[in-house]
Amino acid sequence: ITLDKETFATEELQNIIDANFSSLFTTMLFLVQFMTMDSLAAVYVPLVKAKPALMLYFGLIMFVVSIALMNVVLAKIVDEALNASHNDQVLQRKLRAKRIRKMTPILKSIFKELDSEAKSAVSFNELTSLDVSTMPEEIQACLELSSVAELFDILDIDGSGLVSEEEFIEGIMNFCVLGAPVETVQILKLIKMLRAKVHQISADILDVRAQVLGIDSTRPGTCTQSM
Repeated sequence: ITLDKETFATEELQNIIDANFSSLFTTMLFLVQFMTMDSLAAVYVPLVKAKPALMLYFGLIMFVVSIALMNVVLAKIVDEALNASHNDQVLQRKLRAKRIRKMTPILKSIFKELDSEAKSAVSFNELTSLDVSTMPEEIQACLELSSVAELFDILDIDGSGLVSEEEFIEGIMNFCVLGAPVETVQILKLIKMLRAKVHQISADILDVRAQVLGIDSTRPGTCTQSM
């Protein structure tokens, strides 16, 4: 730009060149203007009108430097906002878990009222007498279930048809702390039950295998055949 005296022969263009491209320092300052999109039209519009080929130069700087920098800054802001939101959710979950843990004596008292036969477990019929309004408000907000059957399915972890005191307290606390949908909690429960069944079946198979091997070893002629 500074060497093309013929194209930029007018006084207006020379003033623009002297103000923005007279030295390396002033050129770098002008590029900083591109990064911040600060009063650019007064500089590049007259130059582009005099030499349209400069549109490629200024266009590349504008799109590559300015827009790329804007996207980087925007991405950083969004990332920080998402991290802050996630940290807030984690902190809120921890605080809620701490508050709910303090309600353990209340839940124990409610369980004892339901366990009329003092067998340390409540059945489905006994759980139907549960008055949710007697629970703390924070737990009431968590237990927005359509029926007692859903609550019983969530609490009956081992599928025995009875809910122990530990299942009652831990089930309600975990349900409130996790804040997961009922379907998700039920799926997790089914997975846990299936895992326990698989372990039991594996143990039974090993027992049967050991018994079969023991029977074979005691048969007459087994040692002779092996020799």
